[in-house]
Amino acid sequence: VALDLWEHLEICKEGQMSWLSRRIDEAHFIITVCSKGLKYFVEKRHRKGKATSKEKNREPSADLFIVATAMIAEKIKEVHQKSSDLSRFMSVYFDYSHESDIPTSLSLAPKYKLMDQLPQLFARLHSRQLSLTDREPQPPNVSKRNYFRSKSGRSLYVAICNMHQHIEQEPDWFEKQLMPPPPPNKRLPPPEKLDSGLVLNEVKLKHPSESDCPVRSNVLILPSTPKLGLSLSLSQDDLGEGSSHQDAGSSRPDGSASPVEMPRDSGIYDSSVPSSELSIPLMDGLSPDHDNSSLADSV
Repeated sequence: VALDLWEHLEICKEGQMSWLSRRIDEAHFIITVCSKGLKYFVEKRHRKGKATSKEKNREPSADLFIVATAMIAEKIKEVHQKSSDLSRFMSVYFDYSHESDIPTSLSLAPKYKLMDQLPQLFARLHSRQLSLTDREPQPPNVSKRNYFRSKSGRSLYVAICNMHQHIEQEPDWFEKQLMPPPPPNKRLPPPEKLDSGLVLNEVKLKHPSESDCPVRSNVLILPSTPKLGLSLSLSQDDLGEGSSHQDAGSSRPDGSASPVEMPRDSGIYDSSVPSSELSIPLMDGLSPDHDNSSLADSV
């Protein structure tokens, strides 16, 4: 088996035509896999001016395959004129193609449909130039129903199934390959902004200055209630000058001390409210009786 991709360096040194001619002469068998695409490019390519944009942009390997097919067709014609032994040449096609997809120039070679006629192809490959006594026995596992048991056969089976599915979903798949590529999408100009004539005034936020809103300090005074057992003792050194101002401000003009103001929303410190009536949320797992008794014990 000769693969052009593996021998790219040899092809560059020797040339495509010389390399192809030498490989065809050295090969024991020449099998051409035919399809709708092969027939189209072999029989239609010679028409001048009929090449589509897809054909012009094909890879060099595709052109090499077309050139090799033309050289094989010439070899078949030469052998057919000299003798009728064309056992070296075979034209095969898979079951998703048709026999009519074989190019006319290759129609003289024996034809095989794969994978239906795989045993016949195998027998022809292993029986040529061998006598009946030396003929190798045909392996029993080479058939259409079990060729996919091997690793390479399984890959081939998956490829054939994928091609069947592709043709079923897109019957005109080959015609689409010949269509020119769609033109690139032109960039549309940005849509014009509609002017409704409505003018909106700009809203400015004015931040108040310190002179407008003087800073006020809030002082929270906690009274010492004997019932709750809370005592607050502050020394003159801790309070500093601020404590003297607060003491002076808390006295009345007549010299008597004014009662300490209670902070707002601080009913919990009011001595007139019994401790048993304080609103304490009930915790999970405690009954109201247990909750009240524990609170009374703590007081």
